[in-house]
Amino acid sequence: MISTLRLRQSIPLLVLFVVLGYSVFYAVAFVQIYRHPHSYEAASQWIFDNVPPGSKILGPHWDDRLPLTLPDLDAHRFDFESPTSELGLYEPDTPRNLTILFERIAAGDYIVFPTPRLQGSVPRIPEEYPHTTAFFQLLWAV
Repeated sequence: MISTLRLRQSIPLLVLFVVLGYSVFYAVAFVQIYRHPHSYEAASQWIFDNVPPGSKILGPHWDDRLPLTLPDLDAHRFDFESPTSELGLYEPDTPRNLTILFERIAAGDYIVFPTPRLQGSVPRIPEEYPHTTAFFQLLWAV
């Protein structure tokens, strides 16, 4: 009877240690995220190190644009924010839109996809985007 009473008194303390232990573990694990640069910063640094100034960097519309301006590095040395730098990959696969897309790709130097949004969504509906789906298949072909 005494051991049962001690066990009942120990349960709240045990629960407290489990909750506090998990909270400390979670907090330490979460803070580790901030020990490394954000992937956009790392990608932007790679662009500054490897892409010549004045290069035309294309990217999908409705998505983030890279490179970011970093300390002592101005992203405006690249052409990436003009309307002709946007690839309308969510637009319908009409002959007009495809012509615009291919003209922009031909005039660009680099294509940057900061996120997998497009290549993860558009190919799921190939009946709506047959040419854009084929474009992604050719672009990512190994």
